[in-house]
Amino acid sequence: MTSQLLTLELSSLINEAKRKNTDLRNAAEKSLQDLKSLRTTSEQQLAAAAKSRNARFASSGVSCLQRLIVSKGLPKVRLADVLDAFSDASGLSHDVQLKILQTLPTLLQVYTDEIRGSLLASTLQICSALHASRNPAVSGVANATLQQLLNSAFEKVANEDRRAQEVPLVTEVPLEDGKIAVRAAAFDAYRVFRDLCLCTEGHVQTFVKLSTLAQTSALELIDSVLRTYSKLLIEHLELRDILRTLTTPLLVRLLSENQGFAITVRVFRAMLEVLRSHMSNAVAECETALDRLLRMLEQGHVPGWKRTLAMELFRELFAYPGWTILAYELYDDVEGSACIIQDLVSVFARMSTEKPALIGLGRNSTMPSTPQQSNDSHFEEAAIEAAGGIAGAIGSVAESGQAALSQIGISTQWSSVRTPCIDQLDKADPPVLPETYIYSLCLVCTTSFANELASASRNLAREQSGLEEVGDSGLKHRGISSPAVASAQVLSKNGTLPRSSSYRDDSENTKTSATLSAGDRTNATVIHLVEGCWPALLATCSTYLYSSLDSEYYRELVKALQRLAHVAGLLGLSTPRDAFMTSLAKAAMPIKAAAPPFSPPQSRGPDTPNLFTGAKGILSADRLTGGLQRRPSEDIHVPLASGRNLLCLRALLNLAIAIGPSLGSSYLIVLQALRQSDVSLSSNTSTFAGPRSAQSTPRIGSEASTQVATADAEAVAVQTAVDRLFQSTTKYTDESFVDLLAILRNMLPVPQAQAHGAAEGPPIDDVWVLSKLFQLAKINTTRLSGPNSDSTGWTILAEALIATAASRDCLIHIRRTAANIIRQLALDILISVSTKEAKIQSNVQRRSLSCLYDEIGALYSGSDGQEKFTAADVEIHGMTLEGVRLIVETCGEAIVDGWDVVLHTVATAFDISDNLPPPREVGVPQSRLITPQLGRVTFEAVQLICSDFLSSLSMKSIGSLVDVLWLFAAQPDDLNTSLTVVTLFWNVSDFLVSTVDTAAADSSSWLFLLLRLASVSQDKRAEVRNGAVRTLMRILDVHGGGLTPTAFETCLDSVLFLALDRHADLRHNSVQLEAFPSTLDEVVDWDGTTKILLDGTSQLLISHWAALEEAPDLPDLWGHLAHTFERFLDCESYEISTAVFAAYTVLVGRMAQNLKLWMPAVRRSAALWLKAIPESRHTNALNNQTAFTAYVGMFNALYPLMKDELETSYIRTAAQHLLQCVKRSSSPNYTTDVNQPTPLQVLVHKSFQEIDAVGTEIPSIIISSLAELVALPFSDLVPQPSATSKTHKQGLTFVAASKMSTETLESKVLEHANEVAIYETGALLSALDSLTKVIKSQYVLQPGDKGQPPWQKAISAALAIAEPTLTMLRKSTLDERLANQLWLSFTDIADGIARADCGAVENRATVRDDEDFDMASLLRFQGLIIPSLGEPSISADVRHSYVTSIFEASLLHKPQPGEIPATKALSSPLSNLLGIRRGRVKDPAPAGRLRMAYFCFEELVSLVRSVEDGSPARFALARAAAPYLILRLALPLKMYLADQPLRGRMPQPWSQLQELLFCLETMRDLRCTVGAVPSPEDGFTIAEEKAHLVWLYPLVVQALTVAGNARHGDADVLTALRDVLGECGGRWRC
Repeated sequence: MTSQLLTLELSSLINEAKRKNTDLRNAAEKSLQDLKSLRTTSEQQLAAAAKSRNARFASSGVSCLQRLIVSKGLPKVRLADVLDAFSDASGLSHDVQLKILQTLPTLLQVYTDEIRGSLLASTLQICSALHASRNPAVSGVANATLQQLLNSAFEKVANEDRRAQEVPLVTEVPLEDGKIAVRAAAFDAYRVFRDLCLCTEGHVQTFVKLSTLAQTSALELIDSVLRTYSKLLIEHLELRDILRTLTTPLLVRLLSENQGFAITVRVFRAMLEVLRSHMSNAVAECETALDRLLRMLEQGHVPGWKRTLAMELFRELFAYPGWTILAYELYDDVEGSACIIQDLVSVFARMSTEKPALIGLGRNSTMPSTPQQSNDSHFEEAAIEAAGGIAGAIGSVAESGQAALSQIGISTQWSSVRTPCIDQLDKADPPVLPETYIYSLCLVCTTSFANELASASRNLAREQSGLEEVGDSGLKHRGISSPAVASAQVLSKNGTLPRSSSYRDDSENTKTSATLSAGDRTNATVIHLVEGCWPALLATCSTYLYSSLDSEYYRELVKALQRLAHVAGLLGLSTPRDAFMTSLAKAAMPIKAAAPPFSPPQSRGPDTPNLFTGAKGILSADRLTGGLQRRPSEDIHVPLASGRNLLCLRALLNLAIAIGPSLGSSYLIVLQALRQSDVSLSSNTSTFAGPRSAQSTPRIGSEASTQVATADAEAVAVQTAVDRLFQSTTKYTDESFVDLLAILRNMLPVPQAQAHGAAEGPPIDDVWVLSKLFQLAKINTTRLSGPNSDSTGWTILAEALIATAASRDCLIHIRRTAANIIRQLALDILISVSTKEAKIQSNVQRRSLSCLYDEIGALYSGSDGQEKFTAADVEIHGMTLEGVRLIVETCGEAIVDGWDVVLHTVATAFDISDNLPPPREVGVPQSRLITPQLGRVTFEAVQLICSDFLSSLSMKSIGSLVDVLWLFAAQPDDLNTSLTVVTLFWNVSDFLVSTVDTAAADSSSWLFLLLRLASVSQDKRAEVRNGAVRTLMRILDVHGGGLTPTAFETCLDSVLFLALDRHADLRHNSVQLEAFPSTLDEVVDWDGTTKILLDGTSQLLISHWAALEEAPDLPDLWGHLAHTFERFLDCESYEISTAVFAAYTVLVGRMAQNLKLWMPAVRRSAALWLKAIPESRHTNALNNQTAFTAYVGMFNALYPLMKDELETSYIRTAAQHLLQCVKRSSSPNYTTDVNQPTPLQVLVHKSFQEIDAVGTEIPSIIISSLAELVALPFSDLVPQPSATSKTHKQGLTFVAASKMSTETLESKVLEHANEVAIYETGALLSALDSLTKVIKSQYVLQPGDKGQPPWQKAISAALAIAEPTLTMLRKSTLDERLANQLWLSFTDIADGIARADCGAVENRATVRDDEDFDMASLLRFQGLIIPSLGEPSISADVRHSYVTSIFEASLLHKPQPGEIPATKALSSPLSNLLGIRRGRVKDPAPAGRLRMAYFCFEELVSLVRSVEDGSPARFALARAAAPYLILRLALPLKMYLADQPLRGRMPQPWSQLQELLFCLETMRDLRCTVGAVPSPEDGFTIAEEKAHLVWLYPLVVQALTVAGNARHGDADVLTALRDVLGECGGRWRC
């Protein structure tokens, strides 16, 4: 490739020299030929081209040489020729010059080892010559090339050092104190650096001729060497000697001279590198330089730009790690030397106060401002105030009368420059600098100084690090961006304001250069530095702390203060530490609006005394505590904390995190600052988070919006710092921790009475102390749970909190906070101690739980004549009980000791003035809660204990738990609680049974529980009573099987029977009853509870009957129970009676299995049953079915056991009681007894069936009782249980009972029909009368049932009874009166069958069916009674009764007045036979049962009709029936005569016409028994078979006239009348 390039260049050269230079053309052609034939080319020709004065030739030659050099094709021996050619061509065109400059670095790079000595000097000299070119491009490239070549020379030294063993020493160079051997590259560098310094100073150079090099360029090269090869300058003594003897003095001299800006700025840059990297090697020279720089900083000594350069230099020095400490060691700490560092910080202090108005010094720090921003002040003012700033914060400016400034404060916008002055090498004149720029540099230097101290003390803090510095990285870590980040990045680039990379890790900024560290710095040096400089540092920081600064500046300032305090703390310097902390604390608090304006310090002149003489003033009491005084209570204005206040507070908190254990009493500074700022912090939280109006909303990007955002972020950061501060206390020693607790305790408020009408709520300071106590204790829970309460601080903490919570002089909010802390701490400690040893757990748990109990005790122990408790006391009490509940819920399973304390604490919810009543005390149990709210809170804890933690309780604690359960059960405020407690009794009982020996009957805890539960059964609330009784029964039933007979007897006698006695006493004790509500519902509820108790008792005894029979004192035990039952019956309550008799029924039924053992009890029970039937004192107690049922059930149970011993009187009384039960019973709910009998009716019926009918009286008793039951539905009046009067029955119909009893009555009568006793005692008569009532009430009751109607059953029973009884009547010699009564009863039965009123029945089909049944039954019944009815032994009244019944039943139409004689019982039926009433137009309705009427009509005719074998009995019956038959035949004629004329041509009603024709036909055909028809003359009879016509003839004749009338006559009637009249004419003449 090189050959091709050379060929192209030679060809180009031939073309150019073709005409002008023949020799050159020939040489080029020869070279081209040689190139084509040879492997190498001739460099001489190229060098010759370069040396030529022709620019074109030189350009081509240089280009060829350049390519040859690049390809390493240039022989080493030709290097000198090539450099000479370059030197000759350096004066040609700019193009050639630039190509030369391009070639030289390549040449030096490719021929590194060869370019040395004179060749290196030639190369540098060429560049120096070209640097003097007036062409800026060439000059600039030459400058860069010279710099590059210079660097290459020093790089060769570094490479040579790395190969020191391989490179030999070549020569010696002189030093100030001798000589030193050096190698070739080092020797070249030595000579070049020396000549460079000599060139700058204007002296003659010996190695490189640099006379053409400008002084500014030389200074730049020196600066470049100092910056780039600092290590070489230190390691090589020959170079170090030049630095000390030539370079540094040169720079010091130039500093002292009034040079221009261009030279001065380069001198400062070079001096910076000397001071930063080589101060240890030139101590005296650097001291002189530093002294010059310090004088420059004094105001008025030098121009402003030079002062600024000096500040920029110091900024860089302070930012360099280790420089400050090194300078102090070299100068301040050496006797006789100048106090460079101390004087420097003093200058900073004076500089900060030069122009207070310019930096915006005021009462607090605000954002910088400009006149333009004032136009938008009405928008931003609200936002500034919201962030904690005060409008017009720079009040000192206006107050001092100074003119308004264009820019106020230090800001990155106008207090910094884009490029620092020390970096502006391109400027010949000083730039225009912002007026506040130098003060920003002063601030940066101060912060860098603090950073250096922090870095120096890092070894001291290695084992106690934890200081968190404030910074934007902290904001980024929380996801909050800072609006000043961009400007901070700019500052970081130009070095104006260096930033740490992370506020958590500042290690990058705290590394000390190994170059500058001669060894580990001693603590004494750092201590001396802090002691000597802290007053001036504090003054400087304090001034800037109240100036107008950008956020970034302010943040770095706060970090500086924080680090200074940290260093002082680590070094054990309490005075500076407290001073710096106090300054931060003051800045952390917002300035009150009412506070006097801050007067900034006056500017100090050059002769102002040194600040070190004013340390006493800085440490005055006003400075240390001026901002931390407690706010007066009357000051109600609460200024809002700004983001800067919060930033300072966070710095103070982080400082306390780092050095907290060593603060001692100085911790008060942190705590007071935090307390005073808490109001503002709380206000900020709500203000920043809340909405803002449109007018107060700052514009996006404005400084106000920045400040608001910063305050938001800092509020969050402060909260985090507070948490971390208290978290760090876990590493404190016990002594330090107790001291901190004591400080907080002493900060607690003095109790202050709450005045009447004052607003509720304490000062936030007071609540703050309590909240911090809690936070501190919560974090140190492990420490507080130690075994020694005094050394761990628990005693101090608990006493303080209890006293605050119980003090009635404290405001309520303070007391609430203290109570909350106590309960939460107790819970946390119990949780933390759960994993420790049992012994430690027991001690700590009891201690923590006792704290809650002691708190409640303290609430009510110091009333001193005041009311027993106040609403505030109750509230605190409730909070404590809630804490107990939470403890039980959270860590109940871990409690080893202290359950008795828990239960005693729970019991404090009740107002227990005296001891609890004994379990056996009679009376209604009742406890009183202090408030229902306390009960609800506490009961949750009790539920948890009973459900989950019973196994953790001791037996003693179980007793306390039972008492607590009783208290909750007896309280009247919450019904649900009482009901739940009853269930908890069961849980506790099950636990006790599973853990103790209940069979031994000595389980006092279990028996005590049963007694308490039994006492709950007397509660006034029915639900509670019932639940207690049921639970008690279940407990005894479930666990009774495991008891011995003796133990079981003890439980019965001491618990169950005692409960029964209590209820009996309550029902009988009038004093107690007066306390009860007297309404029926409440009395019924009480009786219901007693019933549950009695039912449960009987079921329990049955379930454990074997154990009962084996009881040692069984007679006494049963006597106790029986006596109690009797007392209950005396209460006259249906509910109680039901329970008693039901219990007896069950128990008596079980006694039958061992009757010999239980016979005395059976007899006593039987006597009790006979005593009386169930009664009720309440007249409106209607539902007595169950009581009577139980009562009858007991009889059924007793009778089989006692039937052999029962007398007739007992049976008679028993039958009466049974009947009374049925009669007095009320209607059952939701059902009727029409179709189905009630259980009571069934049971009574069963009782009568099962009674053995032995003897002469018992059958009669049974029959009479059954007869009464049969007739019961048809009795209008029924006696009521508790009244002498009679009222109508309610609800019950007794229809089903009557039907059921009718069948039994029939069977009983038939069974005993041959026994005279039932006749003589009237039992049969009663039965017949009852049946008669039923039959005669055929359609009175309409049951509507689907079965056989009761009257049909009664007719059937009467027919069945009639045959055997009538036979017995004919055979027996009964009393005539009694016999006639029986016959009358039979006739009544016939009358009832025949005369049924069916007018109200709508279903005619039913009537026809019933008519058929009645006709068949009557026919059968007539066959039974007619043969004997005419017997002489039977009274005529009987026959008269029968005939009258048949007569009345035969009437088809209801007779009108005057048609039938109005004599009693129709005793004279023929007395008005021919009388005709007045006619009527309205015709009567025919009878409902026409067939039955015709049947009875025919029966009446049959009684009178003549028969062949007529007996006397038959004649007597015909004689009795004849008058009624004549009357019956006359009635239709009389009706016809009276009504027919009035009808006119209207036809006669069909039923009347048929009846009339039937009568006329009967008249015509009837043959009467001779002598049976009486004569019209008294005392005679007509001895003719047609004797009835004698009586009827007049009526027949009159009827002929009516029937024959043409207008209203009737042919059929007329024909029938003529037939009757013809029958008369054939017998006798009228």
